[in-house]
Amino acid sequence: MTLLLGVLGAVVGGWISSAIFGISLQGFWNPITWIIAILGGFLVTFLYNKLTKKA
Repeated sequence: MTLLLGVLGAVVGGWISSAIFGISLQGFWNPITWIIAILGGFLVTFLYNKLTKKA
């Protein structure tokens, strides 16, 4: 499940960064692409855990 959330987060991170900052995420070896994808993965996984956590 976390793998799917990470991939979804990478896509969401790329979409948000291109929509807000106008950053082009072209190129596999671009460090900005990796940073945004990792941050997006963390964000989606964090939100999923917060929303599904049982009290």
